[in-house]
Amino acid sequence: MKRFILIFLSFQILQSLCSFRMTGAALVAQSTSSVILSEAKDLPVGIFVEAESFATKGGWQVDQQFMDLMGSPYLIAHGMGKPVEDASTTVDIPEAGVYHVWVRSYNWTSPWTDANGPGAFRVKIQGKPMKGILGNAGNKWGWQYAGNVKLKAGPCALALSDLTGFDGRCDAVWICPDREVVPPEDVASLEAFRRQVGALPAKPFESVDGDSFDKILFTGMIDEFFDYKLGNLEYRSLRFETEDLPDTDNYQGNAVVNYTERNIPYTRIIEHKHFE
Repeated sequence: MKRFILIFLSFQILQSLCSFRMTGAALVAQSTSSVILSEAKDLPVGIFVEAESFATKGGWQVDQQFMDLMGSPYLIAHGMGKPVEDASTTVDIPEAGVYHVWVRSYNWTSPWTDANGPGAFRVKIQGKPMKGILGNAGNKWGWQYAGNVKLKAGPCALALSDLTGFDGRCDAVWICPDREVVPPEDVASLEAFRRQVGALPAKPFESVDGDSFDKILFTGMIDEFFDYKLGNLEYRSLRFETEDLPDTDNYQGNAVVNYTERNIPYTRIIEHKHFE
C-alpha cells in the first residue's frame, strides 16, 4: 500500500486540531488547544497556546497577512471602536501552583507615535481578568507580561478580553511557573521553539521519525517548498510613509480613508488623531 502525507506549512493549523503533551520521549495527542511541556530535554516547563487555535474565537478574527514577517497567524479584535466578544479556550494545568502569563502582542500604532496604542486587551483566567493591559505598548512584536495567578491542577478557562475594539493583536500565550522563562523574541528562534513544543520537523515536508512518502500534498508557501532558492518571494509588499502636518488641524476628517483608483500611488491614509 502506498503511503501519503498531508503537509501544512503553517504548523499552527496542526495545533488547532490537537495539542501535545510531552512526557519524556512519549507524544500523546490531547483535545485541548494548547501545548503542554514536561521537563523534556532542552525544553522548559510551560503551556504554549497559539491564539489562532482558541476553541472559540468570539469576535476576534484570524489574520494571516503578515505570516512571512512574524512567523505565525494571530488573532485581531477588529470591532471598529466597539469591544468584541471574548476569544476563549481551555488549557490543562499539570499541577497546582503560581503561574506567570506572557502574551505575544504588538502596538500597531508604534510606527507613527510613541503614545500608548488603541489596541488594548487583557487575559482572563477562570473568568477573572488579569492586571496587565496588553497590546498598547512597545514598538515590535514581543512578549508582554499579563501577571501571575494561582491555579489548581486540571482544566482551566483562558480568554482574551478586548478593551477597545481598535484592532488588539494576540499571537500566542505562554503560561509558566517560572517568570524568568520566556519564549524567544526573534522570529527564527521562536519558530524553532514552536516546532520543538509541537514535536514537528525542522522543515514541514520532512518526517519526524525518518519515514518516506510516495506523494506530498503541500499547501504552504512555494518559496519555502523550494528552500528559498530564489529568496523570499514577494507576495504582498507594504511601505509606510509618515508625514507630520503641524499646521493642519484636520487633514481628512476621519481615521482611515482608502483609495482604490489606479492613478493614486497609495492605498490608504491614516490620520491617527481620530483614533483618540
